[in-house]
Amino acid sequence: MKHFFLFPALCVLLILASPLKAQKHETLYCSSEPDTYILVPNVSHSIVPDIYCGSTAEVVFTIYTYAEPSSYVRSQYASFIWPQSFVLPNGWQFVKVVYVGKESSNGLDFYKYNIHLKPDAYTGGAVTFRKVFKCSETEYLYAQDYTVNITRKAYTPQLSATANSLTVCGSQSQTVSVVNPQPGHSYTWTSTNSNTQVVPSADGLSASISGIGSFQVTASACGSVSSPYVVNVYGVSNPGSIFAESLIRKIQCSIDEVPGASSYNWYKDGVKVISNGSNLVSFPVYDTDCGNSFYIQVEAVFDGCGVSSRNTTWATYECEDGKSLSYSVQVYPNPATSKITVKALGKDRALEARLYDQYGQLKKVASSDSGDFEMGVLDLPDGTYYLHLINSIKTYTQQVIIKK
Repeated sequence: MKHFFLFPALCVLLILASPLKAQKHETLYCSSEPDTYILVPNVSHSIVPDIYCGSTAEVVFTIYTYAEPSSYVRSQYASFIWPQSFVLPNGWQFVKVVYVGKESSNGLDFYKYNIHLKPDAYTGGAVTFRKVFKCSETEYLYAQDYTVNITRKAYTPQLSATANSLTVCGSQSQTVSVVNPQPGHSYTWTSTNSNTQVVPSADGLSASISGIGSFQVTASACGSVSSPYVVNVYGVSNPGSIFAESLIRKIQCSIDEVPGASSYNWYKDGVKVISNGSNLVSFPVYDTDCGNSFYIQVEAVFDGCGVSSRNTTWATYECEDGKSLSYSVQVYPNPATSKITVKALGKDRALEARLYDQYGQLKKVASSDSGDFEMGVLDLPDGTYYLHLINSIKTYTQQVIIKK
């Protein structure tokens, strides 16, 4: 009687086996009767998250399996069976499987699952998804393993330096620390420039930095090395030339950014009018300022290191009709060696001339009712100067180079 009932079951198995071969599945047989099994679809590809060393937070693997004809798949939810469908690294735990839905890509259909796992703190290794054939409640056969090798990543260190840059004051040194130390991590500090000196602390969580250039820090954990955190090291340096432009009711000034500077202080006629500003600013002026010149200065601010020396320029607010003093005065030669010649061409030819150096210090004063005169500069050192020419209603500033 027992064999009478096994014969129909065996026929069913043979009928199912033929299309399975057409789908390139293996035909496996159980050791005991009756032969029944559940087909688990083949894994096509996966999306694996970064799993960091020291973290025990739940992670989600996204698995895509080939969508078989419906007659060969009994239930998507039954496709993964714990613990038979999974082989996990030591210390890892299975949490759940969530069937997301069916998706198509490049003409193929896939079933999408989210596999929730909980890793231990430090173990990596192989996460294997197995094709399972269930023969009975206690007997399983496995085939076509799909394995993902997990390497626990090291956290990239973050430092107390701001915006990947650090300013070292003169010959002094500064201490920089790792602000996100992680369990099981060690840190390596390396100078990437021969001018930068790096002295790590005994525990590796901080280092003393001196000299300009650059350095980097990497973290090592669970056999992995993190991406480097690179820091550029600057010294206090002075702003470059100020570029001034006369616009409608304002004078716009700018400088190239100073490496390592956090902000800039701007001065107008010796008075600080903008604190902690940017490298591009505007000074308001009025119609009554037409033709007047203003003494503009800027200094770079370095966090923890004070400020730089000031750079200086004269900026003239040109009249909107274009008729400023600059159209009626000639200054030559430029560059000058021994003297500067000034020649007024307009009707109002009485002029006063004041020569300032690049630091705003008055060096020479001359005047003429006729508007034609010479100013000796042989006693002045080579450099950039600003000739401030004033008549009864307007002011004009001309940059002069002295080079002997």
